[in-house]
Amino acid sequence: MVRPADAAAPVAVTGRAPPPIPLSVVAGFPGAGKTTLLARAAAAGRLDDALVVVDDASGEADRLMIAHARPGLRVMTAQAIAGEDSAFAGCLCCTARGAFAALLEQLLRAVDNRRMPPFARLALEAGGLADPAALAGEVLAHPYLSKRFVMAEAITVVDGPSGAAALARWPEARAQVAAASSLAVSRGDAPPALVAALSALNPAAPVTPETAFFGAPSGAAPLGDAARRGLYAAVFGARRPAPPVSDIQLDRFTCGPLSPAMIDDIVSAVAAAGALRLKGLAQVEGEGGALFGVVAGAASPVVRLRGESATGGVALWSAGAERAAALRALAGFPALRRKG
Repeated sequence: MVRPADAAAPVAVTGRAPPPIPLSVVAGFPGAGKTTLLARAAAAGRLDDALVVVDDASGEADRLMIAHARPGLRVMTAQAIAGEDSAFAGCLCCTARGAFAALLEQLLRAVDNRRMPPFARLALEAGGLADPAALAGEVLAHPYLSKRFVMAEAITVVDGPSGAAALARWPEARAQVAAASSLAVSRGDAPPALVAALSALNPAAPVTPETAFFGAPSGAAPLGDAARRGLYAAVFGARRPAPPVSDIQLDRFTCGPLSPAMIDDIVSAVAAAGALRLKGLAQVEGEGGALFGVVAGAASPVVRLRGESATGGVALWSAGAERAAALRALAGFPALRRKG
């Protein structure tokens, strides 16, 4: 854990500034497939020289999924870096502006003072409601971080089956697409309605195969001129959509051990409520961890992490009547306890 108290430690002096660290930001609406994209990149060895930081509202679920794909890969949650005794408010998209910059400063202090091994590049999985332009802006407009990091890519992942509907309904989803330097479509090819919506929101961002992201393990090139201009425009306002104003809320739960049947019941109940997104991690007796979820009212396959010890946690993204129905359903499971 990198603690805020580390800020008082002296910074090592090397005589010359280190080369800037390529930074990749992976954004996308809840359930878009951000963790899956990073896990596949990790499994293919494209992140071997990276530190992967996950802004994980559900606890350890995303970190474990990526780490499980590539044993030995360095994967940390933003929450662990900040430390429980910090003012970090749970996820970057729900925290005051400047939280991402503070997080990066903590990492750099730890590396510069040799409390943490250096990393050749940094990949951030942003929270499901995060605005990637706002996160990039904390780096690009910072007098120190803009010298220590260079934007390699701002990737927005969009769910193929539900992406067009999400873009039509949710301003957060539109802002994420508008800020991207590249777009990735998960769960199959993009249907025509989604292709049209993506092109209208961000004609300069290509829909890119996932194998093209993160470059070779030896390094990542910074953004090309056109992509950099587009990202800078998104950051500094030239093509930003209206600020997100939807009523999506994040509810978090602690989660005790569950049986496979209970996991199925939770998933079925939340799917029937039509919730936007559920992501859960539970310990299954005798089997290790299990990742389970719902995307746009549809159940996702359960992923078994055999041999992994899991600290359970559940995150629910929902709004309006769907949220009320999902919360009523989850209240019927004694193993889940709502936070806050």
